[in-house]
Amino acid sequence: MKTILLVAASAAGGVVVGNMIHEQVAKIEAVAKAKPSTREALRVGEQAAAATLLFGLLARTF
Repeated sequence: MKTILLVAASAAGGVVVGNMIHEQVAKIEAVAKAKPSTREALRVGEQAAAATLLFGLLARTF
């Protein structure tokens, strides 16, 4: 019974990860089709989000 539950949980996790990857690919394709100015704005926004996340992780660590 544990094996069945583990396989089911693994499959569900795989679906979630697969959906996340699909969403990221769609975002990358949208950025690739965007105008250069839009791509730059998105890049800056992503860098700001990454910096915020990193700062939050560091704040929790220390």
